[in-house]
Amino acid sequence: MDKHIITLSEQHEHLPLLRQYFGLRKRLFIDGLRWEGPAVTFGWETDQWDTPAFDPVYVLVSNRNGQLLGGSRFIRATVPTMFETLWPERLYEPLEKTDTILEIHRWAIDPDIDRLDHQLVTLSLSYAICDWAIDNGAKTSLMLGHKRLFDKSRHLKHLRAAGPVNDDFTIAMFGDLTPEINKVRAFKIADLENQKSQFQSQVA
Repeated sequence: MDKHIITLSEQHEHLPLLRQYFGLRKRLFIDGLRWEGPAVTFGWETDQWDTPAFDPVYVLVSNRNGQLLGGSRFIRATVPTMFETLWPERLYEPLEKTDTILEIHRWAIDPDIDRLDHQLVTLSLSYAICDWAIDNGAKTSLMLGHKRLFDKSRHLKHLRAAGPVNDDFTIAMFGDLTPEINKVRAFKIADLENQKSQFQSQVA
């Protein structure tokens, strides 16, 4: 799997992958979840946080053939964030205006890939975001997640609630972005890649 971190100035170099990502978002969020509000153009789902004013960064994972497997987007908390704009009630207190907080949204993974690849893509996206954060001085992530995921991961001690549980059992979560956490992810990625390699050898 190949990881791609795409900043605003690099978008023109990765247009085929970005178009796949926007198409996957439409498939998952508009066609699947029936979201209302985001714009749909040319079969892509986009919103205001995809525009240059918010300086978005995209993290995409593809296979060696250039097929997108999953992706996500984040912005720095120096601009008006999605939580502040759409869901201020989901936060215990207003966000500090700082580039040390990354707000993560539009997490999308191809539903047609197998379970092992799904785990690999999930870990690879998390690793890439944390790696970028470490290199760029960010310390904390903020994202919306299911309460079940939050409860399952709390023993890792790097997640904490940023707001109350909502009626649909989602919760705003702060996550620490540290080298120590990414070492654990790197180990898990290597283990899953080894499992995948062994499986492919058995069926070959």
